[in-house]
Amino acid sequence: MNVKRIGSTIQKRRLEAEMSLSELARLSEVDKGNLSRLEKGTLGTSLAALERIAKALNLSTADLLNDVGNVSDVTSGARKIPLLSWKNAGESRNQDGAMPEYVLFNVAASPETFALRIEDESMSPRFQVGDIIAVDPKKSVQPGAYVIAQIGESKFLRKYRELGHDKKGRAIFELVPLNGLFAPRRSDVERIRLIGVAISVLQAL
Repeated sequence: MNVKRIGSTIQKRRLEAEMSLSELARLSEVDKGNLSRLEKGTLGTSLAALERIAKALNLSTADLLNDVGNVSDVTSGARKIPLLSWKNAGESRNQDGAMPEYVLFNVAASPETFALRIEDESMSPRFQVGDIIAVDPKKSVQPGAYVIAQIGESKFLRKYRELGHDKKGRAIFELVPLNGLFAPRRSDVERIRLIGVAISVLQAL
């Protein structure tokens, strides 16, 4: 399924219903600017937002997607990625038994890629609460990348900054929040597990 085709379908169905962009935004509880970008194909969306838009247009989600093919089709650009809880990030088995929601990303990534919803303001203003990020655990970490990391039971998003190497040639790095109210963490001070690299973001609708 192609994100641009989804957007054009939403616009077509909205115009057929003689509904303004503002009215659809109000009824679907989607920001008008984000809805406009969605219709233009420059912003992806979650299945939950598509369901609200479809309901506002008096359609089922299946009706809305009928013009663009099966929701699980990834050959034309977009792919369906599981939205995990932070508890399940980087785990081989589901830790809470919940069935994942799925989100659509128009991005090339490994089959192990998953999505997470931002839950705090530690990476504001770049990442806002409610934004959804795609995380690829197979992508190599480069300086300046945004990574999902774990210290103890805590998992979080931070910017990766390489500081040098130890005597064994292992990278010494710092994980930096963008919000100054949160403290950076260093790999030479505490044990840090790197789970994956953030490769794309869907702004909260």
